[in-house]
Amino acid sequence: MVVELDGLSRGSKDRHFDSAEHADMLRSSAQQAVAFLEHSFDARNSHLRALTAEGTTLDTIAFRSEQLKDSVS
Repeated sequence: MVVELDGLSRGSKDRHFDSAEHADMLRSSAQQAVAFLEHSFDARNSHLRALTAEGTTLDTIAFRSEQLKDSVS
């Protein structure tokens, strides 16, 4: 989900929406969500954990930058 939020925050799915206003609202909301998560994980918020699709618990969301690089190549 974090990788999906990253994509939405960059507007990579804008063409899937009926209006530019809806796409802008979604992009802005995704940017705010990513900023909150980055800040919370950087601050080591003990109430947050990232889970992989397989259910493995992660203490960071930094992994997504590597996935994004791989998906762009």
